[in-house]
Amino acid sequence: MLNSDPPVVYELKAVLRLGRSSRSDVVIDSKRASRHHAEIRALSSGKFCVWDSGSRNGTFVNGLRITGSRVLRDGDEINIAGKTFAFEHVGEQAGETTMVSAVPESEVPATDVGLDERAAITLVSDIRRYTTLSEKYGREFQTFVAEWFRDVVGLVQRRNGIVDKIHGDGLLVYWWLEEGDPGEVIGKVLHTCDGIMHLRDRFAGRLEEELEGEIFDVGVAVHMGGVLLGNLGTGSVHAFTAVGDAVNVTFRLEGLTKSIGQPVLISNDVARRAPPCFTLVDRGAVTIRGWSGKLGVWSLENYQSRPMQDDDEDDVAATEQATDAAAGSGRSKRSAGH
Repeated sequence: MLNSDPPVVYELKAVLRLGRSSRSDVVIDSKRASRHHAEIRALSSGKFCVWDSGSRNGTFVNGLRITGSRVLRDGDEINIAGKTFAFEHVGEQAGETTMVSAVPESEVPATDVGLDERAAITLVSDIRRYTTLSEKYGREFQTFVAEWFRDVVGLVQRRNGIVDKIHGDGLLVYWWLEEGDPGEVIGKVLHTCDGIMHLRDRFAGRLEEELEGEIFDVGVAVHMGGVLLGNLGTGSVHAFTAVGDAVNVTFRLEGLTKSIGQPVLISNDVARRAPPCFTLVDRGAVTIRGWSGKLGVWSLENYQSRPMQDDDEDDVAATEQATDAAAGSGRSKRSAGH
C-alpha cells in the first residue's frame, strides 16, 4: 500500500500512470487525486519526465507545482494528493534500473494549505492581436498558439521557472528567490527572455507564411517582489496560484511594452542586479495604473547577440563567457534611453 514502511518501489518502463482510477499503474486512494492524474514517461534520451494530465489539484516536484511536463533528476520528490514518491535514476548501464518509490507518511513534512509569502521574480508574456487573429482564423490560429505555449513552457522549465497559469494569450511564470545575491536567478530569467524573443522570431516567420502575411508579436515584462502562493477559491472550485502586488505590477508593466515600443521591459530592482552580459537601456520612471509612486523600467536589448541556449547549464556558461567578453572590451551594460 502507498506510503507504507518500507516504501513500495515501482520500476519504471515506458509509461507509469498514477491516479485514482483502478486502471492506474499506481492507484492513489484520495479524493484530491484525479482519476488520470499524472504519468512518468521514458524519453528517447534515456531520461524520464513527469507529466501532469490536467489534474485539478496539481502535481508537485520538490514542492513546486508543474505545468505540463518536467524532466526528472535523481533524488527528485513527486507529490500527488499528499502522497510523495522519490525518483531514483541509478544509471544507464546494462542491468541498472530507474525506479520511483512511495515515501512513508512519517517522512513527509506537513503541508500548509494557507497562503505562503515568498520573494520571487515574476514574468508575464502576452500575445499581441490575439483576439483579432483568433476571430479571423479560429482553430488554425489556436493550434499555432498551443504550439507557441508548448515551446515557451519547455523553455521556462529548462531554466527552473514555474508556470503558474496560461490564460488565452497570457502566461505567468515565477522563480523563487532565496537569501543572498539573486544575480544567478536573474541571469536565468533574462536568458528566458532572450529565448522567448528567439522563439518569437521563429514563430513570426511561420505565421507570416501560413496565414497570409499576418504578424506575430509578444510583449514580456519582468519584476521582483513579494508573492503570495496558495489555494484560492470557494466551495469545490479552487486553484493553486500566485497573487499579490508583484504579480499585479508585472501584468501592468507588460501592458506598457506596446506604448513604450519595447518588447521586453524589466523593473529597476531586477535591472540593477542583472549580470553585466545583458544590454539594458534605461526607459525612465513610469506610472503603473492602480499603484502608488513611479516605477523605473529598463528594456532588454540585443538578444540576437546572445544565442539561444538549450538549458540552464548552457545559460550559466554563456553568461560567464559574455561577462568576460564585456569586461575585456570595457563595454557597459547600461545606457540611457533616447
